[in-house]
Amino acid sequence: MKRIKILIILTTLAIIDISCTNSKKALTQEKIEKLFTLCADDTLYCKGVFSNFMQPKSPFDDGPITYFGDRFATYTTAASILGMKYDKNMSSLSQINELEDEVRKKVHNLYLENRTGRESNIAIPKTFRPKTKLSNSIRNTSLKDLIVRNNPEKIANHLEYNILYNKNNKSKNEEKRLNELKEEIYGSTLESLLKRSCQEVDREYFEYFFESKNLAKIFFISEPKKFREFNYSYFNNIIKEEADRLYQILKANEKEQEINTRALWEEYLN
Repeated sequence: MKRIKILIILTTLAIIDISCTNSKKALTQEKIEKLFTLCADDTLYCKGVFSNFMQPKSPFDDGPITYFGDRFATYTTAASILGMKYDKNMSSLSQINELEDEVRKKVHNLYLENRTGRESNIAIPKTFRPKTKLSNSIRNTSLKDLIVRNNPEKIANHLEYNILYNKNNKSKNEEKRLNELKEEIYGSTLESLLKRSCQEVDREYFEYFFESKNLAKIFFISEPKKFREFNYSYFNNIIKEEADRLYQILKANEKEQEINTRALWEEYLN
């Protein structure tokens, strides 16, 4: 009897495994792309932000669904494509929010698997009116290069921070300078955590465009302070990446000088 029970369990597990495998196979690239289109807010990628899902902004914790409309249809359609089972007659906000959360997680995981190296999205306020002329120079320069070119002081500060942070036996003046740079670069601890945690996707006031779009470049050139405010993670990570690159070059040069100096010693050590 015990062996029969084991066989039943194994057979059930095998059926579940086959079912899951078939479900994965059924999720074609075409269906995946449709999911990304349906759930645009859940697949926006901004450099430095791991997951940036827009949370439901309902004033109610629960209650009848009377005004969802497109949002409800979007997530139930996505759930159907994903092969998820859900109550089609759900009637409360908590139920739809729970479904949305599950869909978000699945869609975002698909996004990470299928969008390795995808461009970041830049938030641009709907009120922005471009006035800067679009020259060939701007067309042929990446947004990253524009940010690097126009922020030498910020990069220099970040580089100095890297040097001091990695230095052993720092003097009191160096410790003081390190703290000053930390405050300047990251702000207060609380402010830094709030800014870096997640800048919510806001479709009401912003449009989102790939970093390669000329509109994103013009927005940065025209209003650099607002660009940084609305694209905090993207901007700061560009500065950090450039400073880290320069730091690695500096360390490599120091290592080469050390090797060359050591070679000069050999004559005096033999």
